[in-house]
Amino acid sequence: LYSQAYAAQVQRANELLEAIAAHRDAVDTLDINLGAGVAPYTQTINAYLEAYVEEVHESRNAEMTEGMISLLNLMEAKENAGIERAIGANSFGQAAVPRSNHQRIYNLRAAQDAYIHEFKMVMGDEWAAVFDNTIEPTQAEVDRFRSILIDAGYGGTVAPGQAGAWFDASTRRIDAMMQVETRFNQYLYDKAQDKLSQSRNATMIVFAFALLA
Repeated sequence: LYSQAYAAQVQRANELLEAIAAHRDAVDTLDINLGAGVAPYTQTINAYLEAYVEEVHESRNAEMTEGMISLLNLMEAKENAGIERAIGANSFGQAAVPRSNHQRIYNLRAAQDAYIHEFKMVMGDEWAAVFDNTIEPTQAEVDRFRSILIDAGYGGTVAPGQAGAWFDASTRRIDAMMQVETRFNQYLYDKAQDKLSQSRNATMIVFAFALLA
């Protein structure tokens, strides 16, 4: 039922995923820099996101397309939160904030805010409340660590020994985002099933009238 482009993109994403196991071994040795450590994960996730975009293109229902794009915004926000976690852990781990890290913390935070705003704007107050209520218990601690990194400035220093606490705080927020994503995904699935059932019923009615005719 899907296009060749969609199938090809899924295959590419799966091939990248298979290579992650070997990359994890290299990461575990700690003999790898931040860019090289994060890049394969980002590349793989982006490949799956691109596959999902191909799936959105397959939709012929405006309401489902709107919901699927909103889900994409949630996934993009969560992916940027994951990269932010890695960048922050790197900075806290070396007790310093290189200029590139400082700028990326700004950019990743802004990207998350934009994706989340888009999700709320499209899906309305009910889903905005679901998101806020789920994320709220985890947000303050992440914002506190963000302020430490940003206030340090380009090339600034931060107190050592905070990498683990930052990573845990970021992970709790990412897990909360995942809860919203999972709940919204189920909502879209149920809506799709309802539309499929309606379509089948309509088809049976048309078929019955055709037989009578």
